[in-house]
Amino acid sequence: MASVVYNIAKTNWMKGTLDMDAASNIRARLCMVTTTADTEIDEDTWGGLTTDGESDDGSYAAQTLTSLSVVTDDPNDQAEFQSATPISFTLAGDAASDYQGMLLVDYVDGGDGDIPIAFIEFNGQPIAKEVTKIDVTMPTDGWVKIT
Repeated sequence: MASVVYNIAKTNWMKGTLDMDAASNIRARLCMVTTTADTEIDEDTWGGLTTDGESDDGSYAAQTLTSLSVVTDDPNDQAEFQSATPISFTLAGDAASDYQGMLLVDYVDGGDGDIPIAFIEFNGQPIAKEVTKIDVTMPTDGWVKIT
């Protein structure tokens, strides 16, 4: 589940401008321990982060989430954002720093204009920079939940 949910995402959900279902284009950006994405929840865009800390690995690419859904969990009085899992990053093992987590973004332009949704911190992080694959498995209650 999300470690941090960005204020802009909450605002956009309430305005109805962030649709987290199958019609959305949500991407996962892999972040190194240098990132400030886990603490700057007031930023409205990827470019607004002091240090994005996105992986600089030679084979890295942001991943598009698939099979998106928003489900109602009535017994726990919450809504959950889910996708196909795991999200897999294939790497060369040549990043400058270890990995701390991933940031889910609403894709706008693939760059500074992307809108942050939630930072997912890895359990047992950091993950060594020399790894050549990272599989991030969704928690049973989804990537993001609203109670």
